[in-house]
Amino acid sequence: MKRGIVVVAGLLLCGMVFAQSASDKIGGLVFYDYSYQMNKEEDNNEFELRRVYFTYTRALSDRIVYKFQTDVGRTGNDDRLTAYMKNAKVDWKTSAGTITIGLQGMNVFNVQEKNWGYRFIEKSAMDQRKFASSADLGIGFARSFNKNVHFSILATNGRGYKHSENDSYKKVSTQLVYGSKSIAGKDGYNVGVVLTYEPYDMPGDAGDKTKETKSVTGVFAAMTKGKVRIGADYDVLKDNGLDITRSIISVYGILAVQTNLNLFARFDQWDPNTSIDNDGESYIIAGVDYLPVRGFYIAPNFRLINPQIGDAVKMVKVNFQVKF
Repeated sequence: MKRGIVVVAGLLLCGMVFAQSASDKIGGLVFYDYSYQMNKEEDNNEFELRRVYFTYTRALSDRIVYKFQTDVGRTGNDDRLTAYMKNAKVDWKTSAGTITIGLQGMNVFNVQEKNWGYRFIEKSAMDQRKFASSADLGIGFARSFNKNVHFSILATNGRGYKHSENDSYKKVSTQLVYGSKSIAGKDGYNVGVVLTYEPYDMPGDAGDKTKETKSVTGVFAAMTKGKVRIGADYDVLKDNGLDITRSIISVYGILAVQTNLNLFARFDQWDPNTSIDNDGESYIIAGVDYLPVRGFYIAPNFRLINPQIGDAVKMVKVNFQVKF
């Protein structure tokens, strides 16, 4: 934990000391929550610090921008708070499109996460069920053909930002979006599709290996009109080596009651193996998002996890976000 604090403090200090341009930006994002879980045998409650992000960006020119971002979260067998790199990338704008090199955000669920708009309350469905990592090391290319058509493709290690590469294969991820990629707080819409493909070696019983593949297919759509924002995702993960197909359906809606007060609700249907009956669960979130001052969000909410077999889990949470 001490080492993590030193890393974060050092990053901020360097950014402040060497900041010489109006394009330099330092920002932070913190997620807290209090949860009260109602069980039949014993009620559980806890305070938790979910995430702390520190971000520094600088434009070296009108074409080249670099970004460093640290992420503090719980890792290891002892569930300790640890600081690690989330982004360390360079964006190079060319006449053909933007080339991104380094540790970068993935293109698998970034638009869906903005459509949902409440990452501090709950991850987007694909992120929550670990269909893909939110960042990885590699190279990417993105281009907008006009204000409505956006395309990106990435070649990455496939291990995410917390692990190093462990084989010779690479993960290819593509995204195609029609409409606005950010509709929170303004009228607009988007529809899109994401595809990923990743080979891997599966050890055999005799010590041999076979080449297998994992793939993800996702489609999504969302719209904001006046005070209402609605959206839906449908995602499928196929692992040929394990002969498993997983699926998620997620629908959500947000109603702006006042400029600083929103109502939100979300319903997910999760199936961890479509070939097995009664192994899925539904997940419901409903609550209120209140903004007392700019950059500070409070969101009391109720959650219900209802497995097809077994007892339902009921939980009350109060989520907090601090953004600066």
